[in-house]
Amino acid sequence: MLSDDQEDTLRQLLFQEKQRILALAPQDMSYTRERVNRRGDVLDESSEEALFADKMRLTARDQALLTRITDALDRLEAGVLDECKSCGDIIPHARLLARPTATYCLQCQADREDDASRVKLAEGRWEENSLVGLAPGRGATPEPKTKSDVDPHDES
Repeated sequence: MLSDDQEDTLRQLLFQEKQRILALAPQDMSYTRERVNRRGDVLDESSEEALFADKMRLTARDQALLTRITDALDRLEAGVLDECKSCGDIIPHARLLARPTATYCLQCQADREDDASRVKLAEGRWEENSLVGLAPGRGATPEPKTKSDVDPHDES
């Protein structure tokens, strides 16, 4: 169970991240408006489309993070922020400081990532950038993503 000081620290971290994301929203909207008013040659428009797609992908990621932050704040108020969604064990305060939106203890999160990697491998859905040390034509097999390759905001 988290102490009052620990809860206050986590609440502050969550609110800071929420404010950071909400502060980006006006910038995202101005980029969209500017984009509509620009015209150029085919190469300019193609480059602009690629930038816009990247911007919208980041916006969707921020929206998903905002949802996870809101959920974490709700769990904090309910007194269950440090409870693993899978096994019910306590999520250590240090993990919550590193990732305040965490919903799983380290063991359950690792198990979920291992399961997801096995499913991807079995279904042949490995992305090019998820292959570690795979040389074409050398018979190498893909290895699962490392922790550093995983999206730091993904707490599915």
